[in-house]
Amino acid sequence: MSQKDGLTGIYNRVGFMEKLDEAFAQAASNQEDLSLVVFDIDSFKAFNDTYGHIAGDELIKHIADVINEIFGENGLVARYGGEEFAAAVPNSPPTKAFELAEEVRKTIADGEFTFTTEEGEKATEVTISGGLASYPSDARELKELIRKAEQGMYLAKETGRNRICPYEEKDGLTGLLNRYAISLKLDEAIEFASQHRGSVSLISFDLNYFKEINDEHGHLFGDEVLKRVASVLHENFKGENLVGRYGGDEFLVVLPNSRAETAFVLAEEVRKLIADTELVISVGEQTSRFQVGVSGGVAAYPTDGRERIDLIRKATEALYRAKQIGRDRICLPTDSQMITKTSHFTQTQLERLSGLAKAQSKSEAFLLREALDDLMRKYDDSLKVPNIEDR
Repeated sequence: MSQKDGLTGIYNRVGFMEKLDEAFAQAASNQEDLSLVVFDIDSFKAFNDTYGHIAGDELIKHIADVINEIFGENGLVARYGGEEFAAAVPNSPPTKAFELAEEVRKTIADGEFTFTTEEGEKATEVTISGGLASYPSDARELKELIRKAEQGMYLAKETGRNRICPYEEKDGLTGLLNRYAISLKLDEAIEFASQHRGSVSLISFDLNYFKEINDEHGHLFGDEVLKRVASVLHENFKGENLVGRYGGDEFLVVLPNSRAETAFVLAEEVRKLIADTELVISVGEQTSRFQVGVSGGVAAYPTDGRERIDLIRKATEALYRAKQIGRDRICLPTDSQMITKTSHFTQTQLERLSGLAKAQSKSEAFLLREALDDLMRKYDDSLKVPNIEDR
């Protein structure tokens, strides 16, 4: 099997992973640094939809040339898949890899990409985002290194694009694990539980009426409230338990080796503690008192799901139900009613779904639920149903 990508001429994913495995083994043996950068072209789908796949292929080749020119002498460069690229820099500190990644980003952002269409030659601005992780500072295993570089890239995409984000575990405001780190820790806990026939529980907490606090008192007070609640969660879920800020005023707590019943009791104790504690917060010369409440939802592996996305969805559904029936309570999931939607799909779509399920070793139902969740998130802003962060 060829190790080179047919479009760009650089390594394909398979060839890159073989070389990366060798580089990682050498770095571990010689106690050397190894950095991995994962890039993604911003708004590539919109570019393809506007100008067509031929222009899209030209853009992919252009990006590959820039990355290969800057990283080529220092490491391994690959088309990681679709519009994603990867570059590994052996025996070099993370700062060097970051400098090279920034050079790639600036070179692409500061120039114009010229391409040919049926209407003639066109030029447009293009940007990329990237994530960086390094061995041994960020990860001790290759799989973990790859995950963390990808998480950095997702962070870059979600926080403005056209930037390089080194992997970070901590949320800047609360000091808890951030969204990406807590997601990774949940993955690891599930993997460990599946190998040892264990259990994992997940609690999703959300502040009640947090939007009103921000609207009435301002974001500085809102930030202080988040920090105080984060501190309570951190103090009350210690040991092997892990606490993260998942987004806005939503927090996740991962409890390895814990069943749903135990997680429910702990969540209820912490909920009561927060409700019974008056927060006195001063910002500048202004002081305000807050009686903050939280609601929560609990889900557990393997009862409520065997994948991270399923557990988060179940915990979030339970949290949403707690909000709907009066707030200030913890809820467990209810069994979701599965409705057959076969008549809504073409035969070709169903055949492709079956093939994808086999290739990914997942059920068709799992893939359909994942797609529907993604669809809901895409249209959250236009739906009447509020986001959890607004409730």
